[in-house]
Amino acid sequence: MLLRKTEPRKLWMAGAAGLAIANLSMHYVHPPKGWTDAMDGVNGFLYGVSIALMLMVAWINGRRRRGDGDPRCA
Repeated sequence: MLLRKTEPRKLWMAGAAGLAIANLSMHYVHPPKGWTDAMDGVNGFLYGVSIALMLMVAWINGRRRRGDGDPRCA
């Protein structure tokens, strides 16, 4: 409910930033041998959150076009 009331542009920027950070960290961050599983988990979490945020923006914009959304978001 809280995320639905925020501005979609902010959610899109947060999702895009998370996607960029996760993508760049796969190439430029080289953890020690014991931390590789933890780094994979952090990257997976960043990818998941960023994709979820961008899908939420698509869902909010679709509701706006159909007129089903919150009138305050128009």
